[in-house]
Amino acid sequence: MSCDLPNTTFCVIDHGFGLPIARRLAAEGSRVLYYTPWEKAYPVLNEGIIGDGFPEIKRCNDFWSHKDEIDVFVFPDVYHQGLQQELRNQGKPVWGSGNSMRLELDRQFFLRTLRELGLDVPKFEIV
Repeated sequence: MSCDLPNTTFCVIDHGFGLPIARRLAAEGSRVLYYTPWEKAYPVLNEGIIGDGFPEIKRCNDFWSHKDEIDVFVFPDVYHQGLQQELRNQGKPVWGSGNSMRLELDRQFFLRTLRELGLDVPKFEIV
C-alpha cells in the first residue's frame, strides 16, 4: 500500500509514549486522531486527555465512531494484539507489532524462539 500522507487519516492507539509519532505524522500534513485507553469504572482525567491541546492532532476518546474515516491504524507499542488482529481482519491497514507482542513480553518464549531459529542466545538464568 502506498501512502499519500497529506490525504491519509491515521489513528494512533497508544498509552502516551507514541505522542511524538502522532505529531510527526501530522507534520507531514496527515490528519491524525490520537487515542489512549481511559475507560474504567472510575476514569482518571489525566488518562483521558493525553494528546489534548496539540493543534496538529485530534484527541479521540472513541476511535470506533471514526473507524470508517481512518486509513491506517498505528500501534507504536507492543499491546493490543487482539485489536490489531481484528482491524486487520476487517481489512484495515495496521502498523504495529501484532502477534509478535509475546516476543517482547515473554522473555522465555523469546529466548526459545531465538534458539529454534538458530540464532545466538545470550547466557541467562531464570530466577
